[in-house]
Amino acid sequence: MEENRILFLGLFLDDKKEDGDYYLIPVTAWRDVNALFKDRTCKGKKSPPEWGLNFSEKNMHLLEQYSFRESLKRIISKTS
Repeated sequence: MEENRILFLGLFLDDKKEDGDYYLIPVTAWRDVNALFKDRTCKGKKSPPEWGLNFSEKNMHLLEQYSFRESLKRIISKTS
């Protein structure tokens, strides 16, 4: 996993606002797998590693810390 990669996620749900919700997720988030972040590494197998997101109502609170607004706040505080 490369440290400097970020996933930009646009999430559009039918019952939510029209413009959707946006998230910036660093790939390092997958180091600590949980109910939202999934890591499927197949050590000793031919399949390459896979990283994914498990979306469900109960997992959405785990995504909030990566909201576009919160992510920008963290980036700005690190550069100032």
